[in-house]
Parts: sequence; structure tokens; C-alpha cells
Amino acid sequence: MCIRDRGIYRASQPDSVWTREDVWDLLFYVALGVILGGRVGYVLFYNLEFYLERPVELLFLWSGGMSFHGGLLGVVTSLWWFGYRRGRSFLSVADFLAPLCALGLGAGRIGAAYIDVVKKTPRVEILVVAEPHDEQAAPLREKNPDVEFVKDYRETLARGDVQIVIGALPHGLHKQAAIDAANAGKQIFMEKPLASRVSEADEMLATAKANGVKLMTAHTQRYYPAVKAMKEIIVSKRLGDVTMAYDTWHKPFDLSTRPAWMLDRERGGGMGLMDGTHHNIDPESYLILSSC
Repeated sequence: MCIRDRGIYRASQPDSVWTREDVWDLLFYVALGVILGGRVGYVLFYNLEFYLERPVELLFLWSGGMSFHGGLLGVVTSLWWFGYRRGRSFLSVADFLAPLCALGLGAGRIGAAYIDVVKKTPRVEILVVAEPHDEQAAPLREKNPDVEFVKDYRETLARGDVQIVIGALPHGLHKQAAIDAANAGKQIFMEKPLASRVSEADEMLATAKANGVKLMTAHTQRYYPAVKAMKEIIVSKRLGDVTMAYDTWHKPFDLSTRPAWMLDRERGGGMGLMDGTHHNIDPESYLILSSC
């Protein structure tokens, strides 16, 4: 809504060649590019063999599976197609859209995504969200009137109806939040990486164990069908023993889109190592180590 309103405002300026209808059409093209590009990119980049065997599941968007890289390519393609249909250059369309994007990127995408995911999960109900920043909480509160919002997560830990805590925090805040939740007897699902330092992770795990609660981090790659199939092959030794592993993972890492804490080692930053390499380390550990 913020992006739409900002676009309509820009189109209404005296020197603008854009109309209100142009803005609505452009947002439709972009949304279509994100969805189609994200889905096609996920299939091509991550799970092609799986979907070749089960092509009908290409349409199962509710099962998950979207690629940032594919979404980006989809948006670029949609901007070109929109410009072609309207007789505008690609750069002029991109120039109009670019100032609007920051509003969407600043909406706390990880935390907001969890609200939708939990709502779609059977036998689970999301009760309360802790978000100290009003500008981040406002659109989420409007979209989710059935969910309570508070500023401090510690307000929720004494509640008996809260059983599981999902932590979508800057890395440097993971340790204390996990310890507080474990001491309150809550099960914990913490965004990756689990902690900024090994010593912090050890303390979090020890506290969870002492309180008899589970502490899990969001390593998703090991659940991909292709990775699970590889695990089965390795365990069966059909191809012999593993002697070497080589893994690559590509991700655009534009510094201008990253929050300040992500560039600060003391606050849990670490750039690619902290924000992407775990997607290599965890599935490799899962595939190769018998303990995983």
C-alpha cells in the first residue's frame, strides 16, 4: 500500500508523464514478475530434477519454493515488457520504480514472513508479535488484526498460552532472547545463524538443555527434496564413500540494502559468512557427517 500510494503521488506531480492507471498497471506487472520469476527461478536453480518428475507441483505455490534470483529476473523482465507495451524505455520505467522499492525492503521481511507461515501451519496459532519499531509494526498490525502486538518480547514470556518463540532478530540479539525464552520454559525456533559466536551458541544450548526445552535454528536447505535424496544415496553407499565435497551458493549482496547492524561485527554482522555461508555448511554437514 505504501509503495502504491507513493507511486500515485509521484505520478500526480505537475512534471510527471505517468498516470494513476500507469502506476496500478506497473505494480501488477511487477507482482506478476516476482511470483512467476521467483517460482521458475526456484525450479531451475534449486530443484529442477524434482519438478521434472512431478511437473504438476510447479503450481503448488502454497507448498513454498521461491527464488530471490528468479524474482529479480522476473521483475527486470516485467519492467522491460511494461515499457515495451507502453512505448517507454526500460531505464525510464526503472527510474520511476526505484525510489518506491525502499519502502518495501524496510518492512522487516523475515519477521513478517513468519506471521504468514505460522498462520498457514496446521495446529499452530500465532498469538503475539514483539516489534519495538512502530513503523515496522503498523502495516503488520493492519494486515493482522487478530494478532496482538507488543514492543518488548519479555512481556510475552510469562504468558501460559505462548508455547513456542520464533526469533527473527538481528544476530547480536539472538543470545539473550534465546536465554530469556528458555528460562521461561518456551520452545525456541531462532533464525539463522544461531548466534554471532560459538561461545554464545554454547551458552544458548546449555540454557535450553538445563530448562528441558528445544532450541532449533532455521537451516532450511537440508529439507529440500534434492538434498534429502542425496543423503539417502550417501547413507546407502550406492556410489561408494564420500571423499570430497564442493558446494557453491550465489546471492546478490548489495551493501546499500543491508541494515547497519549487518555491517558491524560487534552487533552480529559478518556479511556473507553470517548471512549466507551457513546454507553451504549445514547441508554439507548433514550430508557427510553421520551424526547429522
